[in-house]
Formats: sequence, C-alpha cells, structure tokens
Amino acid sequence: MVIGGAVIAGCFFAGQSVGYRGIFLLLVMPGLLTLSRSGVRELRALCLGSALVIVLLMWGECLRQALGGGFGFWLLRELVWWWTVTFMLALVADFLRESPVLQGASAWLGRQPVRSR
Repeated sequence: MVIGGAVIAGCFFAGQSVGYRGIFLLLVMPGLLTLSRSGVRELRALCLGSALVIVLLMWGECLRQALGGGFGFWLLRELVWWWTVTFMLALVADFLRESPVLQGASAWLGRQPVRSR
C-alpha cells in the first residue's frame, strides 16, 4: 500500500497521466479495505470512504461520458484527485515516521557532534 501510494503521488505530480495514475490505484485497494476493518471508527470511515472514492476515480471516464462531462465534472474530478493524493502522501509519511530504519537513522544522526569547518 505504501509503494502504491508513493507511485500514485509521483505520477500525479509528474504530469497529466490519468490513465497511468488510475491503474496504480489497484495497488492501494487491498490495504485500504484491510484498514477499513480497523477498530478505530475514524480510520475505518476514512479508509472505506477513500476506497469508494478510488472506485469512482477508476470509473471516471465512463461517468464523464454518461453525465455529459463539463467544467463542473472536471473540477470535481480534480478536487477528488488532489484529496486522494494528499491521503496517499499522508499514509506514506506515517509509514516513514513509524519506520524503525528511519527512527534509527534519526537517533544516529542526533548523536553525532556537529563539526564546523
């Protein structure tokens, strides 16, 4: 899920590749659905809502053609993409914050004396 979130964020900021971005959403769905079974009510609602939004994003082109598309649809789709990417970046940041490797590196760097030249 973390790798999928990082890839989605990278593709989002790399350019307008909606088709490529959308396929990487499949990488995060199992993790989101697993987290939606959490005992924490807020996390459960956030992950389940995100999974539903991702399904709508993946069906975005079909919905655009069925609804006639337009500026309102485009704006809504872009806002949903920004929200999804922000959520993915938050998941990646939380993973990195809790990572033992990053915590060890932070502790190691914190103990090193600062050398001036």
